[in-house]
Amino acid sequence: MKKILNIILILLLTLSITGCKKVQETFVEYDNYYSYQNVSYGKHERNILDLNLPKTPTNGLILFIHGGSWVSGDKDGYRGSMEDWTKNMGYATCSINYRYISGKFDCYDMLDDIDNALKKVKEYASLKGLDLTKVLLTGHSAGGHLSLLYAYKMKDQAPIKPVCVVNNCGPTDINDDNYYIGNELSIKLIYLFSNLINKKVTVNNREDRYEDLEKVSPIYYINEDTVPTLTAHGMNDSIVPYSNAVTLHNKLNEYGVENLLIPFPNSDHGLESDEECHQLLNDKMLEYVNKYLK
Repeated sequence: MKKILNIILILLLTLSITGCKKVQETFVEYDNYYSYQNVSYGKHERNILDLNLPKTPTNGLILFIHGGSWVSGDKDGYRGSMEDWTKNMGYATCSINYRYISGKFDCYDMLDDIDNALKKVKEYASLKGLDLTKVLLTGHSAGGHLSLLYAYKMKDQAPIKPVCVVNNCGPTDINDDNYYIGNELSIKLIYLFSNLINKKVTVNNREDRYEDLEKVSPIYYINEDTVPTLTAHGMNDSIVPYSNAVTLHNKLNEYGVENLLIPFPNSDHGLESDEECHQLLNDKMLEYVNKYLK
């Protein structure tokens, strides 16, 4: 008995050290849609997604990408939104977990995760007779950044074609001077940027890293064919400078791309104030969904 207990303790200790986590895929059939949770789309434990597929025909998918500074966050926060858009509006919906940036994984790995997740979604949809050909990407903060970057950079090779983006407070220009002012928050952000490109960035060497940071900044991929973009951003954002939203808006206008910037004049990074702006954002997102996903 003592030997068995020792083996159990060793196994538990091993699991805690390695961080192993087994997640079981689940499936539930509702009246008008199918719901899959924790579908594996890759080898890493964070390569899992949730997917809702309507029983009525649709070509459109809404993809939710969580925020968390590229080092935290979880897909589960979008379950309510997914249910609403699928159950009440008839669109396919998906939210994904992706590999966090670290010394091992960088921004390009996260873009690969989005790509592989869309391949898995397309595969599952086809099994239910749905041919998903259009996707709206949306997310907050890091999720907004990844939505923009994937839609702008990967549009022509994506398994499901991006047709628009709804971006909430996402970083758009990692070279923005407002990130590099040298205070405590700035230093933390620069550390994240280093992991984003897998090269050390400092206030002093940022010019040497300019091109690397360009490659992970959505604004540098904008052209006449860029997808329509809806942006919400707090004017008092203390993490992602409001200047990022303005720069995005101006660059899209320069190329004649349909876009709308909704400023939240009293809000910080969480868009926690300005109730009337939230209503406008919801209304405009509905317009984008109905215009580009139908």
